[in-house]
Amino acid sequence: MLDQLSLLAGAEDVIVSLGPPPAHPSVRPAAVVHRPMGSAWLAGRCKLAAGSAEVLHAWSAEAARALLAPSVRESRGLVLSLPCAPRRAELSGPAQWSRCERFRVTVPTEAARRRLTAAGSSPEAVHVLPPPAAVPEERTDCRVRDELGVGDDDVLLASPAPMTRDAGAKYAPWVHAVLRQIRPDVRLILPGGGPAERNVRFYVGSTGCGGEVFLTGDRYPRGEVLAAADVAVFLFERDCGLAALVAAMSAGVPIVASRTPEVAEAAPDGEAAVLVRPCDPRDASGGVLRVLEDPSLAERLGRAAQARARAMFDPAASRKALEEIYADVASSVPGIGASSAQ
Repeated sequence: MLDQLSLLAGAEDVIVSLGPPPAHPSVRPAAVVHRPMGSAWLAGRCKLAAGSAEVLHAWSAEAARALLAPSVRESRGLVLSLPCAPRRAELSGPAQWSRCERFRVTVPTEAARRRLTAAGSSPEAVHVLPPPAAVPEERTDCRVRDELGVGDDDVLLASPAPMTRDAGAKYAPWVHAVLRQIRPDVRLILPGGGPAERNVRFYVGSTGCGGEVFLTGDRYPRGEVLAAADVAVFLFERDCGLAALVAAMSAGVPIVASRTPEVAEAAPDGEAAVLVRPCDPRDASGGVLRVLEDPSLAERLGRAAQARARAMFDPAASRKALEEIYADVASSVPGIGASSAQ
C-alpha cells in the first residue's frame, strides 16, 4: 500500500503517519501523530492533524480505526484502501464501515470487490482502484548481477514481493532447490524483508543451496532487481496484494505466480503469466521450468504482461479513478467538495 500511496498521492494531499514514519523511500509524511499505547483509535481521539481536509483516506485497516473517532469522522468523507480482500475473520469491519453513507472502500480487483460485497459490504461503497505500476527501470542488470556474482549465462529468479505471512516467499528457495537438480545455472534473489523474513531465512538454510540464494534486504530497489531478473515468481498462499506483481508486469519480466483469484484477474494464465497451484512447490517448479525451457514463451509472456500493465495499471489512470472516488464520497457529505488528506 505504501508503493501505491507513493505513486498516487497528489501534490496537495497531506500525508499523516500514525506512529513512526514508514521506512519507504518515496513516502514522506507531513505530520507524525503519536499513537497512545499503539492504538490508532486513541490517536484519532487525541489528534489526527487532519486540519480542514474534507476527505480522509486510510491506507490500511489499522489506520481506518483512527477515522472512526467521533471528532475525526464528523462531516468528512472517509476512504479505506485495502491491498486485497481480507481474510474471512477480518471481513466484518469493512462490511460494517461500508454501510456508513460517508465511507468508501477500495480494493485492487473485481474479485476482491465480489468477496467484500458477498460478506455484506454495500456494493455502492466498494470501488475497484487498479494498483498503479511504476515505470520500469532500464534493463541494465550489470550492478545487481555483477555484485552478486551472477554470470550472463546464469538464470536469476526473483521473488520480489514483501515477506508477509501469505506471500509464500518460503516456497521460492524450495522451488530453487528443486530446479537446481535439473538446472545448475539457476540462482535466486529475495530482496526486501517483512514479518516472515525469519522463516524464509530458515528455509534458505535448509535446502543445501543457500550459497546460490541472495537475501539482499534493502540493498537494491525493486526496480533494479526486476531489471536483473530472468523470471519473477509470486508463490502466494492466498491473495495478499498486487503491487510487486504489477511492477514485474510493467518491467516485462516473465512471471510464474500462484493461481489466486486476484492474481488470475491481473495476470491471466497463459496470457500474462504461468499460473500454478498455491502451496505446491512441485507445480511451481514445473511452471518455472516451462518458462526457462521455452524462450519464446518467456518472451511472449513478458511482452503481454508489459502491455497489460500499461493498459490496466497506468498510474495516471489510477489517480483519475481515485479522484472520482474522492468526488463520490465528498458528494455524500452535505456542503463539501472533494479535497483530501491521506
